Amino acid sequence: MPAAVAVMCLSVKESVPPQGKTRLRLFRELSGRKNLLRFLSGMTLQWISLWMVSAFFVITCMALFSLSVEQAVKAFFVLNASFVGFALPGGLLGAKLGLKQTTIGGVAALIVCFCVIPFLQTYESLLFLVIIAGAAYGTVLAVSYPFFLSMIPKDQTAGFVGLYQACQNGTLLLGPAIAGGLIDSFGYTTLFFGAAAVMLAGMILYITVRRSEEQEP
Repeated sequence: MPAAVAVMCLSVKESVPPQGKTRLRLFRELSGRKNLLRFLSGMTLQWISLWMVSAFFVITCMALFSLSVEQAVKAFFVLNASFVGFALPGGLLGAKLGLKQTTIGGVAALIVCFCVIPFLQTYESLLFLVIIAGAAYGTVLAVSYPFFLSMIPKDQTAGFVGLYQACQNGTLLLGPAIAGGLIDSFGYTTLFFGAAAVMLAGMILYITVRRSEEQEP
């Protein structure tokens, strides 16, 4: 690790930012960029939904479908394996169809999967649906980041990427808390419906995003 860091520091040349940008106030800059605000809001809702499902997927499937721990964990493994396996095809699809369209399509597929899961009757149908959900999940993650990068000013990448990571990882606390409250108040079935509702709100915000700030009125 020390050797890798040393090589990186010595070999990578970083351009010097313009003097006028050294004291950039990130949030003031962000307030004038409606597309980024919409995108980050939609992404935050998307991640809240995903963490809601991820945190309680195993115990919810055990409760809804009377599965053993092994079966529920296997279903969760299949979901994540599908996510990993479809990340590259999802990225290629985004390059062909467009980043925004692919992001919205993946989010829409997740919403449908979340709404259908509570009505499934067999374990095999659950495995089939989590493969689809995992593929959609992987596609969204593969294209949403380059979609975000296409909208930020090139000389302010570090600050905006930090904000992106804060919005993404901050939901790790919020999503499970919301899901736990739903389950305690209304039962396990509401986990998937609640996650679908949050994801739908995020998709609506994605739809309002334009590709570049130059298109803003």
